Amino acid sequence: TKRSWENALILFCNGPGSMVDVGKEIQNSGYSRIPLNIRLDILKHLMESQFEWNEPLRFLVDDLPVQVLRNGPMGRDIHGKIYWTQIDVCADIRVYSENFKHNSWGSIARNRVEVVKLMKKLKEDVLYKKEIEVIKEQEEQNSIVDLIVDMETEQEEMIEQYNTDYKCEVCEVQLVSKLALMEHYSGDHMNCALRTKFVDL
Repeated sequence: TKRSWENALILFCNGPGSMVDVGKEIQNSGYSRIPLNIRLDILKHLMESQFEWNEPLRFLVDDLPVQVLRNGPMGRDIHGKIYWTQIDVCADIRVYSENFKHNSWGSIARNRVEVVKLMKKLKEDVLYKKEIEVIKEQEEQNSIVDLIVDMETEQEEMIEQYNTDYKCEVCEVQLVSKLALMEHYSGDHMNCALRTKFVDL
């Protein structure tokens, strides 16, 4: 009966955990009168308790990957709403939305037709269109940056191929790195050439 079910729920809330106040509220007001968020919290605790009391279930779950056990959100819109999708053979498809504060949620699509309408509505949003334009601009900028990096890398490779042994072409002194070669050239040969050219200085 309803009363015996509520009594069992009160016993569960009064057990180990932090739901004693919830048990008192059910006892005083009845399950049907308590707020929805508290009912969801009770459901969450009931589901979690199955992993402690139901050994066959626990052994079965231990072998499953985390991705199978936890569904992540499908996406988030520009207003901060989070969208969750659930697909079921019997119930078809459901889309739920949750606000960015995680304190309110609702079912916004109950079948494939409503999902298509929801997607169309999201795509028609002005802010969505602006966001798409910003993404395109960022992609163009990134492609330009990648092109510049590729050109610089290609130029460096050409320089390395031109003089891979770091040997001075003027005096044929062998050096250990490109930096050492540049310092040698600027410190010795370029300095000497400048002094010869500008004798009066």
